[in-house]
Amino acid sequence: MCTISPKLYNKITEMVQENHPTISLTGFKNVGKATAVEALAKFNEVAKLLGLRENVAANKAKIIVTDCDDISAFDLFVHAKLCYKSLENFRSDYTLIYILYDMYEVYLKNGDYSGTMKNSLKKYIASNDKTSFYYLTKFANESTIMKLCQILNKISMLLFDSWFKTLDSCVRNKYELLSEIKENDSPFKGIYVEFYEAMIERYNECINEVLAFVKERGGYSKLIKDANEVVITVALTTKDCSHRYTKLLLQGKDMSLLTPVSDLTLIFRGISFLNSESTGSLFSGYGFNQENSYRCVNFINTEDFPEFTTESNDYEDYINYILKPFIDESFRTGKVLFVIDSTCAEEQLAKLSEIISYVTNPINLCILFTNVDNLMLSFADKYCSEYKFSEKFKVHWKNCYNDAYDFLNSLLNDFKDNLPDNNIVLSVEANLAALDLMINEELKSVVDNNGISYPSALLKSVNMLLNKNNDSKKPTSIGNMNYF
Repeated sequence: MCTISPKLYNKITEMVQENHPTISLTGFKNVGKATAVEALAKFNEVAKLLGLRENVAANKAKIIVTDCDDISAFDLFVHAKLCYKSLENFRSDYTLIYILYDMYEVYLKNGDYSGTMKNSLKKYIASNDKTSFYYLTKFANESTIMKLCQILNKISMLLFDSWFKTLDSCVRNKYELLSEIKENDSPFKGIYVEFYEAMIERYNECINEVLAFVKERGGYSKLIKDANEVVITVALTTKDCSHRYTKLLLQGKDMSLLTPVSDLTLIFRGISFLNSESTGSLFSGYGFNQENSYRCVNFINTEDFPEFTTESNDYEDYINYILKPFIDESFRTGKVLFVIDSTCAEEQLAKLSEIISYVTNPINLCILFTNVDNLMLSFADKYCSEYKFSEKFKVHWKNCYNDAYDFLNSLLNDFKDNLPDNNIVLSVEANLAALDLMINEELKSVVDNNGISYPSALLKSVNMLLNKNNDSKKPTSIGNMNYF
């Protein structure tokens, strides 16, 4: 166990606040972003912890990859804020409105709602990730559910019926209902206050439990009284993987009203690009000095980009929210590592073109095509006359790789040709990444010989972006995909 001393806490706080080279690591859902982050880790123990963020739509995080000797090699350091809540935080929350509507629908069908109230609560707790109930999936216990049920049972049937009968669902919306329900003369005012106070009580109890978890692991915490927040730093090990609060710290959702974790930073020892000859000189402008004797690269691991287009303001607002970290504010040029599933490359490159239309500051773009091993399999039939379920069927991985390469190269060239000539995208480069999970010698040879393992692909991608000239005011030559 690594104990966080005040001195180490201050060092980590400095590391978080210092100006390091910054790369935005982003993409769509389930394309391999979390796997890419895992591949940045020097040691498997840290990669295993980072894997807890995989396939869970994890929150945005700053990833600091470092060679600092004070960061123990096999630990994942978590630096974040835990946020206590009060009734003030729920002024625009619609959870209670949703539940009352659900109860009313049951009432219209059955003339009663008390028998299904508990199920209605559990339904929202299990399925809603954009209301305050999302975090009750992690915090709520049977006692919490029963307490909320008792509060809702205080609504008399007569009052419940008369209030809802005045509502015209075609005209009234949830915003108007929320305003009315909180008015001092509303029959539901007391219910509203009690309901949220019960949730907040359990929520804040769990924040204290998280702090106890941090303390047990030798972590450090500092209360910010005015903001009602606690800044924590803790070193997690693989022994902590199954603990509920390890998952909470690593997986929480920034878009949820009741998110307990904010300003999340994950710090760990990284792969060799920090010490490579091609990037070593780049750190001189970032506060690096011989006394500190360590280097860092920041990766802003964003939320998933939406996979669909809509004309609503919500879509545009969400796109802009994700785009915020695209620009390294210390420079005029952002560095973006965009992850694309090679098996869906045509569709996702088209969507990326649309996303770029929202970008207003210059960026250098590097695309990481993942799941290339799966794309290679799609060409297997071409090189074997045997039926694919036959025992004699053989995958010619080398030929399949060449076809996959040519396929992606063609798509990439089309993508580059269609970019607007507005000096927003200064450069486009690409790398391939494959997982050798089949324990196949020929596939392993193709992966190794072409440098398309995840660590190799990440190393090349980071070197490409770090070596880009941040003062460039004109588009660089896009060239072709000869970086594979």
